[in-house]
Amino acid sequence: MRHKDGHWVWILSRGRVSERDKAGKPQSLSGIHLDVSKQMKREADLEHALAERDAAERRFFDIAEVSSDWFWEQDSELRFTYVSESYSTHTGLPTSEIIGKTRNEMRAGKPAVERSADWAWLHEKIAAREPFEDFIFLSYGCQDEDDPVWVRIALTANAMSHQVSEYIMNGFDTYVSKPFRMDELIRAIGALAGR
Repeated sequence: MRHKDGHWVWILSRGRVSERDKAGKPQSLSGIHLDVSKQMKREADLEHALAERDAAERRFFDIAEVSSDWFWEQDSELRFTYVSESYSTHTGLPTSEIIGKTRNEMRAGKPAVERSADWAWLHEKIAAREPFEDFIFLSYGCQDEDDPVWVRIALTANAMSHQVSEYIMNGFDTYVSKPFRMDELIRAIGALAGR
């Protein structure tokens, strides 16, 4: 509807018959027009924001799909809730092997993986919800210590103090491509140990 000042507004109209003649025919109507322009703008803004969010999510998944890195999320109990498909490409393990498990469960019974990194340091960082970079360890799926597959991970911890119960960790892992020289690994581990 055109406003008296000349601009257009959204109107919600409600009305009903307020008077009828003896035959039951309507004689008069009563009603109201409500200006709902602000609500309609908020709705349009919300739809736009949701469309932008969906587009960003699609871009993220497109990048994750073609990336040599893989992305993961963990819940408040530190169980993996999402792992991108490129995890399988580089580790040889299906994503179903990790979903629902913790890092501790993933390395249980794998002494080479256990010896490959300072897991206590990692646990402290994660428990404190502190971000980190360049934590290097032997892949959970590595079966041959003579032909190791090394993984480097980083973590962002997204939690506000009022959201601790809904805490989600997001991170990414990088396949450390071969050749990965042992002296480079020792230097990297030494640099990490000096934190």
